[in-house]
Amino acid sequence: MDTAMINKKVILAVLLLSCGLSVSAQKRGGKSASKPKTEKAAETKETKAGDLNREMEVTRAYEPTVSEANKLNVKPNLVDTVKLRPEFSYGITPSPIAYGFEVTPIKAATVDIDLYKRLNPLYAKVALGYPMQSLADVYFNTTGKSKGMFGAYLNHYGSWSKLENGDGIETPASQTFNKIGVLGERRWTRYVLNGEIGVDYDMVTRYGYANPNPDMPLPASFGVDAHHQQDRAVTEIFHLLPASFDTTASGLRQHFTTVRGKVGFGDTFEDLSHFNFRVGVDAAYFNDRFDRAQTGMNAYLDLGKRFGGMHEVTLHTQYEGYFGMDELGGQDNHLVTVAPLYHLKAGKFDFSLGVDFTFNSRNFDRDLRGETEKSKCYFYPRFTLRYDGTNGYFVPFVEIDGRLKSNDYRTLASMNPYVGSAWAPNTSEYNGRVGITGSFSSAFSYKVYGGLTHAQDMATFANLFVPERQSYGNLFDVLNDTVTMWTVGADLEGRISGAFGIEASVQYKGFSKKRFDHVSGVPNFTGRLDLRYSIRDKMILTAGATLQSSRWFALSGREIMMSLPELIWQQVGTTVDVHFGAEYRISKAVGVFLQGNNLANQKLYPYYFYRGLGINVLAGVKLVF
Repeated sequence: MDTAMINKKVILAVLLLSCGLSVSAQKRGGKSASKPKTEKAAETKETKAGDLNREMEVTRAYEPTVSEANKLNVKPNLVDTVKLRPEFSYGITPSPIAYGFEVTPIKAATVDIDLYKRLNPLYAKVALGYPMQSLADVYFNTTGKSKGMFGAYLNHYGSWSKLENGDGIETPASQTFNKIGVLGERRWTRYVLNGEIGVDYDMVTRYGYANPNPDMPLPASFGVDAHHQQDRAVTEIFHLLPASFDTTASGLRQHFTTVRGKVGFGDTFEDLSHFNFRVGVDAAYFNDRFDRAQTGMNAYLDLGKRFGGMHEVTLHTQYEGYFGMDELGGQDNHLVTVAPLYHLKAGKFDFSLGVDFTFNSRNFDRDLRGETEKSKCYFYPRFTLRYDGTNGYFVPFVEIDGRLKSNDYRTLASMNPYVGSAWAPNTSEYNGRVGITGSFSSAFSYKVYGGLTHAQDMATFANLFVPERQSYGNLFDVLNDTVTMWTVGADLEGRISGAFGIEASVQYKGFSKKRFDHVSGVPNFTGRLDLRYSIRDKMILTAGATLQSSRWFALSGREIMMSLPELIWQQVGTTVDVHFGAEYRISKAVGVFLQGNNLANQKLYPYYFYRGLGINVLAGVKLVF
């Protein structure tokens, strides 16, 4: 018999016994209810004795039942009458903290910042102005944090008006400056491949023709007999332009075309904990309206590595080559540079020391008499020292450097688009600067400095009067002089509030010259002030002024490179260029703007005889997506 059957029989026996005892108790209770207490006690004893021997017969099995349960729908109302008010007692036993351990610096986390500095996918700024002007700046860029980027751009500025030349005659003075190009970039974990292809087209009008003042005595080099310099009739004849001189806009036009491209591959040199390298090349083909063409190429290789956590060593190598073609007579210029540099940043000190070694080989007739500029080696020291003992508030610095600057045709035309000379001696510069810089939070920064520059064959310009070249002051030749220049200045940038900002700078230059009386076209003092005010980020107002002290300009009557020329020096007075701008942002993507320049209607001369625009205004729209 299994355990389950045994358990069932035991349970059944217990139930039967309980039922029998209950019935017997009921019978005894009913009979004894009417008897006296004494009799009841005696009977109880007899009954108990008889019950022990009673026999019971079960005729059927017991069927237990469970009454249906009913839920009481009464919710108790509990009232807590006990309110606890605990009391706490604190006790601190002071004890010194043992900090006798050395802190090991942990390398800062590096972030590929370029992945987060993506430009807006589309930026466009288009405007028209008075006198007739046009402006267009359009940029397209892919966005996102991808490893690749592609972009395209278009820049244009044009001006079409008549301006007074040196004789006070209104002459067509149109000019346009245009750039178009595409660029791309591909990134890997450490390396970057980038490239760019573009075309530049600039057109200017040589409207600044004039002859010297007929009342002014002229040097013999100007083609007038020295014995008749005071003869008004002679000077007036010289003052008249020949009939062969074309004064139309097309006759005075000059244009430059540049086709350029570049490609580079390597590290970004932002983290020198591992070995860095970078290699690249860029090239350009440059020509003008008169088929004077030049090809230029620049190739470089950079290496760098950090040692011991704070010692950085870099090496820059570069080759520059400029090759004259067609009307430039095959003149060429080659510069090879090797520049090692050691950099140390330890605590409050930032120190670097190096040298630039440059070898220059060129084929250039310096004085048109067959003498060729010889190959030469140049050494330029590189030294910087900064000490930051105040967390950026007050940082004194010392800087020494130098360079050999190529004065090829493209470089000269970028300095002065009215230049007639295609080549000039290269400029060798040595520079030294001392000063103090710092910032007080992100709202205010400053820089106060002084410097000394020694430049051999410094390039400036002189208006050229050579009738054989159809040049009546509207072409420029290059002046080369050895100049020592000392400079003092200060820069300031601040944000007085979240809405108001200010930028200002002043600079004074003093000169010591070797060949000429003045440095042509360079003012002694310049100052600039720019103000910006933002109204709830919807309206942006800007205003400012640029001041230039008086300047001396040189006029020459013959090719300057042949010998020391006889020059006439003319002075232009102090000028102040006042400007104002307003921009209203219709939305985050759309805005309109208004820009006014030369609001004081000053006679501004970027080059002598070339007066700039008077009061002029530009108005347009800006799109940012």
